[in-house]
Amino acid sequence: RRPQFDASVALQPPLRQGIASANEVTYEWVRGNARHIGTVVHSVLRQAALDGVSGSIENIVRTDLLRLGVSRNEILNATKKAMTAISNALESERGRWILSSHAHARSEYAVTGRIGDTLINGSIDRMFRETDGRLWIVDYKTSEHEGGNLQRFLSEEERRHRPQLVRYATLVSRLERGPIMLGLYFPLVDSWREWEFAEAALT
Repeated sequence: RRPQFDASVALQPPLRQGIASANEVTYEWVRGNARHIGTVVHSVLRQAALDGVSGSIENIVRTDLLRLGVSRNEILNATKKAMTAISNALESERGRWILSSHAHARSEYAVTGRIGDTLINGSIDRMFRETDGRLWIVDYKTSEHEGGNLQRFLSEEERRHRPQLVRYATLVSRLERGPIMLGLYFPLVDSWREWEFAEAALT
């Protein structure tokens, strides 16, 4: 006969594997050179936040893009876009604020945890605590926008990427005290979206 278990013993289904952005964000636009540009920009901004950037880095950016697979026919355009994003982040007021020294600052901060029945893995581009006590979770998006209506573009990007940042905040909120603020920074267009993480969003 099948053994009888105490009522407190319940079979839990196995955890599914996932990444923070997996369920909501699609990456049709992140193909080819766009993906490589994003990789290089993230790497330079991480270095800028850790130790700063001095001197010309254009040759380094170009070499990294070539190493990642950008063709020589496209390298000038790809390097230009990457340098635009990097220059915006290093020179704009918003970019300098994100990359400057803060309490408990971390770059490319790996987070892992269970949300529902899924084991989530992710990497937070930039996290720090402001002097007012708010904890900021910032994600860089090297999305490219051409044409008019920038605000509509930013609203759509926020809609697509909001679940990703909420998952980050859900995991971080188990380790850090709040309030938690979420931000998307778009260095190619030097634009920004922010909102407060709601505890009710925890799942």
